[in-house]
Amino acid sequence: MWVLLAVLCGFAVASTDALVKTALRSHSALPVAWARYALAAPFLLTVLPAGAPPDAPLAFALTLLAAAPVEILALVLYTKAIQKSPLSLCAPFLAFTPAFVLVTGWVTLAERPDAAGAAGVLLVCAGAYTLSMRPETPGILAPFRNFAREPGSVYMALVAVLYSVTSVLGKRLVLLSSPLFTASVYLFAVSLLFAPVVAYRHGPGVFRQIFASRLLWAAGAGSTVMYVLHNFAVSMAPVAHMIAVKRVSLLFGVLYGVVVFKEGGARNRVPGAVLMLLGVGVLGFRG
Repeated sequence: MWVLLAVLCGFAVASTDALVKTALRSHSALPVAWARYALAAPFLLTVLPAGAPPDAPLAFALTLLAAAPVEILALVLYTKAIQKSPLSLCAPFLAFTPAFVLVTGWVTLAERPDAAGAAGVLLVCAGAYTLSMRPETPGILAPFRNFAREPGSVYMALVAVLYSVTSVLGKRLVLLSSPLFTASVYLFAVSLLFAPVVAYRHGPGVFRQIFASRLLWAAGAGSTVMYVLHNFAVSMAPVAHMIAVKRVSLLFGVLYGVVVFKEGGARNRVPGAVLMLLGVGVLGFRG
């Protein structure tokens, strides 16, 4: 069940990314980043009563305060990444998150990976790396040589590190309470803390533009689906495994890049897609 939820979560991530990238044609990065969370909060607050509150409110609050600033920084960098570079080039670097989570999950949650789980995670990471290879710059190290030329890739690599922290802290919040309660409170808290930054940089009038955008409301709805699925899936599996399967969002992202944004190069990304699906298969059979 967690594998299915994680795959659906990945599709929700890619769909929301496509909506956000379209919105960035007419909106600045910072307000769009805020809208991705803030416009999900109203949907999630409607299901808040269905979630069990934390048994240890102080531990929950301290974990939330630790995670929220890191999440905000990651969100800003994430939005800038998909604004500045093609989705099919910058998104693959996000797949290194589960490799980092192998370490952060072990240290924070004592989730010690076994050989099969680690192999599945590394296959997903290898597939994502292969996805970022381009025919005009051949060679196994080509993505790293292209890395500095694509600002979106640099931003997304930093996001991968930051998400390895927020992923394990997010699971701790779920363990302290419940998936629905965590999703509702987490997005609301991030939106609340992030709002003054957006107002300072763009003025209070920017919120009126955000609330008037149907495209951004659609992105908020996508974020709602993603966070609910994410929290239920991560409550059932080790964080590194769940995040690895969730990263099939990169395959969907490549499809969106090719079909919607006409980025091209789909045929060259078949080997990377195969490696990622093999990794997901290993984790699925293991789970």
